[in-house]
Amino acid sequence: MKHFLSLNPLLPIVASFICGITIGFAIQSMLIPIISTALALILWFRHLNYATIISISFTLGAANMLLHLPAHVNEQKSTYRAIAMNCRESESSQIVIAKLISSGSDTSKMHKFPSTEVELIIPTFTPPVQLSDIITFEASFEEINPIRDVPDEITFEDYLLKQGIKYKTILKPEEIISIGKAPGVLNGLRRMRTDISRLIFRSSLSNESKEFLNTIVTGDVSTLTSETRHSFTNAGIAHVLALSGLHVGVISLIITIALWPLNIIGLRKYGILITIVILWAYAAITGLSPSVVRAVIMATIFLASGMMQRRYSSFNTLAFAALLILLFNPMALFSIGFILSFSAVAGILMFGTHLNPISPRHKIPYYIISLPAISISAMLTASAVSAFYFHNFPLYFLIANITISPLLPLCLGIGLVIIIGQLMGFDCAIMCQCFDFIHSVISHIADFVANLPHANIQGLYFPAWLLIPYACAIILLKAGFSKRRSSYILASAMLVAFALTAGFMCKPTFHNDELFVMRRTYHTDICIKSDSNLYLITTAPHQEYETVKSIADYRMRKYMDRRGIDTLSIIKGCFDSRHFSLRNNILGYRNHTIAVVSSDDLSDSKLQKINYAIVCRGYSKSIAEICSALRPDTILLGYDLHPRRHKRYVDECIDMGVAYKSLRESTFHLSANSR
Repeated sequence: MKHFLSLNPLLPIVASFICGITIGFAIQSMLIPIISTALALILWFRHLNYATIISISFTLGAANMLLHLPAHVNEQKSTYRAIAMNCRESESSQIVIAKLISSGSDTSKMHKFPSTEVELIIPTFTPPVQLSDIITFEASFEEINPIRDVPDEITFEDYLLKQGIKYKTILKPEEIISIGKAPGVLNGLRRMRTDISRLIFRSSLSNESKEFLNTIVTGDVSTLTSETRHSFTNAGIAHVLALSGLHVGVISLIITIALWPLNIIGLRKYGILITIVILWAYAAITGLSPSVVRAVIMATIFLASGMMQRRYSSFNTLAFAALLILLFNPMALFSIGFILSFSAVAGILMFGTHLNPISPRHKIPYYIISLPAISISAMLTASAVSAFYFHNFPLYFLIANITISPLLPLCLGIGLVIIIGQLMGFDCAIMCQCFDFIHSVISHIADFVANLPHANIQGLYFPAWLLIPYACAIILLKAGFSKRRSSYILASAMLVAFALTAGFMCKPTFHNDELFVMRRTYHTDICIKSDSNLYLITTAPHQEYETVKSIADYRMRKYMDRRGIDTLSIIKGCFDSRHFSLRNNILGYRNHTIAVVSSDDLSDSKLQKINYAIVCRGYSKSIAEICSALRPDTILLGYDLHPRRHKRYVDECIDMGVAYKSLRESTFHLSANSR
């Protein structure tokens, strides 16, 4: 182990730097770097030089994290200038992730603002906002607080917070002062992503092929159908759709082949420099994601070391890539893309050669066996992290990867020819047909593997601390292979067995039945679990049922997986289950009766004893009429009520002395323990 660290001295330094970032993010206090600096001074005076370097690395990590924490945004209305970093469209608005660069009382008094990303929701499609546009606007921001009505509910706000985005605003068109193109080479390269997508969708490829090519070239997965993403995930080849080292390696190979004539005329160094420049331009075009930047950094060092005839250390290069990325963006440490990318590459470096029994001297057999060896190596280290985040494991990943990996270079090569042809003004019909055929083969393989029996093990939920014994098991396995010690491999197997056993023992128990009122902006949903079934009662119009169901399916996915629920059904009219009954707008659950008041007609509810009356959008009369007709024990004021009407109903409840609960202020749920 000492020899390994002496060859890779950056590994402990980067590990200490990462620890500093983690502690700095968790505690967010200047005391951390101050204490670690004092410790570094003590170690330096005691001539413990390497320990001093480790301590300084920890200090720099903590200080770097504190410097990059999102700045506090004043909630009062001000003028801001921001660069659009990501743009997408929903059914009714533009959603822009923008980086604030300056602020002030008006456009003539703008001052630099600490780099902070915010969410802008523009409820119109005019004016359009595009990538790398500079937007000047007046707005007041509010802090992002995820609304969770159900345990394990998934919200988009959680995703934003994990990316370090803490503030959002609804930006009306009249509040936008100006929109223009951001200057600079980097912003120009970012805008090329949209131009490349436009060229792809202008070609004669089939619609499915256009979406696939756009994804593997630009990294934009927004155009892919959910069915495609689902089949690729279940087949264990989701990494094909996410830009990574595989894509950068293929593009690097294509560039090298294209520049081969430079080697013949003795200009090999210029070919390497051009390759490096193109790779970094590609990283900028695709948004500088951690996985692409990691791959480009490693490719740059590999190419530069070959050009300068220096020794290349893979682990040291991987550590340097992590250090460089985290220096500029320490929040990347908490993104799943960063973690999966580095863990997969670490696995390939650790086990790729050990799992390939063929000598490199036999090139063709060696490269053939490398395909399954690399797939297994990457899965060894990335599978636990992937299972923790995505809660599933593709059982037949090896079959899909072996068959599809050789086809991806062909796809990218032909795709680049199609894009270049479109750029020059002609459509390569033959190339488009070839790409359509290869894409159909890939899609059929993905669908076939995804639909095999037990193709995907789902519902893998376990505490995060179980990743620690698994990581120790991986290190012991590497030591066992390197030192050829079976005792290390046995200890690794025992740790894995412990982690699996602890994971099964840590599974929580859940109620057989639960009821939750889910707060929505324009309607109210009541979600009821009854044994292994999940039902949804909604006040939304019938024509919106499919949209309501798809949103609920997404947000309730984790809740359903953990409780072994397969489907969610919308019910209306009359319905009976073991734990509840529904009669139009009257819901009976255990010993509770709930009236859903979404219209002014209260006639169907007069003969019932009502415990709760949920007042929703659609009711316009007074609380007194509800009390007279229903005589409820408690009034529940729905989240979907207009704010002014909500306030009027609160005042009425207080004046009448009626017990009430506002769903704008708190959640509401019932279970077996509810009284």
